[in-house]
Amino acid sequence: MRREFLIPCILFLAAFTCALLGLNPTFYLDDSPETVTAGVTLGIPHPPGYPLYTLLSRIICSLPVSHAPFRVNLLSALTASAVVLILFLFLERVWKLRRPLAAALAFFWIAGFTTYPAALSAKSGIYHLTALFLVGILFSILKRHFLLCAFLFGMALGNHWMSMVAYAPGLLYLGYAVSREEPPDRKDIFSMGALLMMGLSLYLILPLRAVLQPELNWGDPQSWGNFNFNFFRAQYKQAEGTGNLGVWLRQWVYYLKNAAFEFPGLLPTAILGGILAWRRDRPRAKGLLLTWGGLVAAVGIYLNLKPDKYHLIDAYAISSQLFLILFTAWAAVLWVRDAPEESVTPGQRKGREKWALLLALLLLIPSVSWRLVRQRQDRYTFSYDYDLNVWRSLPRGSLFFARGDSIVFPSWYFQWVEKRRPDLAVIGVDGLPMKWVRVTMKRSHPELKVPFPEMQVPFVGNESIAPMTRFLYYSNETRERYFSYNKIEDNSVPEVRLIPYGLGYLGVLPPIGVKTPPIDAPKAYALWRVLRLRNLSDHGASQDLRTRENLIKDYAVIRNGLGVYYEDLADEAKATAERTKKPVTEALLAGLYQNCYSNFRWASDWAPDDHEFTFNVGNALYNLGRTVDSTVWYERSTRQAPEYANAFYNWGVAEYQLGNYQKAGQLFDEVLRLEPERQEADKALQYLMFQGWYRRPKSL
Repeated sequence: MRREFLIPCILFLAAFTCALLGLNPTFYLDDSPETVTAGVTLGIPHPPGYPLYTLLSRIICSLPVSHAPFRVNLLSALTASAVVLILFLFLERVWKLRRPLAAALAFFWIAGFTTYPAALSAKSGIYHLTALFLVGILFSILKRHFLLCAFLFGMALGNHWMSMVAYAPGLLYLGYAVSREEPPDRKDIFSMGALLMMGLSLYLILPLRAVLQPELNWGDPQSWGNFNFNFFRAQYKQAEGTGNLGVWLRQWVYYLKNAAFEFPGLLPTAILGGILAWRRDRPRAKGLLLTWGGLVAAVGIYLNLKPDKYHLIDAYAISSQLFLILFTAWAAVLWVRDAPEESVTPGQRKGREKWALLLALLLLIPSVSWRLVRQRQDRYTFSYDYDLNVWRSLPRGSLFFARGDSIVFPSWYFQWVEKRRPDLAVIGVDGLPMKWVRVTMKRSHPELKVPFPEMQVPFVGNESIAPMTRFLYYSNETRERYFSYNKIEDNSVPEVRLIPYGLGYLGVLPPIGVKTPPIDAPKAYALWRVLRLRNLSDHGASQDLRTRENLIKDYAVIRNGLGVYYEDLADEAKATAERTKKPVTEALLAGLYQNCYSNFRWASDWAPDDHEFTFNVGNALYNLGRTVDSTVWYERSTRQAPEYANAFYNWGVAEYQLGNYQKAGQLFDEVLRLEPERQEADKALQYLMFQGWYRRPKSL
């Protein structure tokens, strides 16, 4: 008996060790801060509320290890490792694979392109838990344990009901196919219904908890209307399920690419397994394929995502990656069984098992190594530190208008879990239409004037964001007002000018006749000197592409914005001099342009592949009179973005100033190729040709 449990225990510990080696010490750039906050405070996260995962998070948060984010991340690692274990038992006991091959194939789960990173952070553990229930349900159906199946399905609904609804038609067909000869009687069906409702009853936790008014109380689902609004995700109805055929196809193509890269080499074998299984055991194969197809159909048809949000498909599709392993294993089973029983030569039955195991290991070992080297998150402190760095810019008692989950969710965590900066009134602008957000804001800051529309409903509509933001800004003038974003695009307070201080922006009403208010330069630069930038210079495994492009690059974007601010000051100084007929102070301009250069250069050094930052460095050098140097940066910008007409135009102007007329003409020609209607380039080109300084090549 001990030997029977040895391989499963080793397999679980090996998977958990892989996850532990790369485990995120804080939280990832997703909904993880909200998930952690819900677990610690037993709050209610965004719809549909995830009651089961919240309860499990609350339990694991009682462990005396590290801090709350690490503990909930640990739950994801444990759940992913449990999937490996149950998958091994499935392959051994249902597919009848020998233990070494079953172990190798099951271990692929911790070596997946999306499944491994999902085992390292809090939010994605929800999808690993769905996968755990799914493999358990498939196991219980094929072993005819229908009562267990009903209980697991109910619990899975209590975790993430949308995925299970997508899987339900295939699972029902599979259950029907397995039980046709001996269907369950009425008593069993009644028991199955009762067990399913036990799991679904987990959602009763939401209204019971909402009565106690936790800080994180999304939708305040204590009334039937609010509960229904949350459970059915009504606040997302304008976006979800509204795509067209083009959207569906693009999302399916993305899913297919995901499947191809998830477990390198397994998609072709899974397809082969599906074909072979269809021929040998059509009812079971059809049931599994329908189950897989249900989730794939839901991903394509129900979601309506912009390309920059396709990473959400990675998360939603995690549980469906099980079928790649299941059908691959089925292909191995059928291939091995096709060999004659009496032979043990390498080309036949036992030999085929060895070849299948060898091939699995050849695919698995590099995949595991790659994940451990390139996708680990053990130095991932970027999202955690970014929010704290933003807060360094905010004086005590500030009103902080924030947009985006990457700012708002960590703010909830820091204020409600770590109890930091209770003086800050953090306003999640996009959440203002939700009544519970305003209720919590007022409860946390009683002196704050908060807009309460007459119609007290859970969600008053996105059109209310601008007027409520404006009300908050002008009704709380005793507080300094800061913003997390550099442009006011919702027409809430368009007259307000944003001045960059560190990673925050101070909202200021400029004096009459002044477009650009002055900046406290010592304060602005002092804030940059005290930022916490740990691990940011390490371009190693923890810095995945999404984090680099959507978080780490923000440091460069904000520093570039500081350069643009000084550029605006310089333009205004020149405009004032022209209007008043007084010469502008050259020292003033030189100082402003030097500030432009230092900030643009910082941004470019931080994000050297960004063509706009490179272009701005060229502009600063040109304005400083370093024309020759500016051409180097303009040329670099055009190499980075060959379709960027502005860089070609400014480069042409610089070459003209240097007397390189032929080169300038070629560059203006390139501008017109990219933007045929650009009059300034056309006029410059015509002037050069009129003077005889530029001869257009015959090829043009």
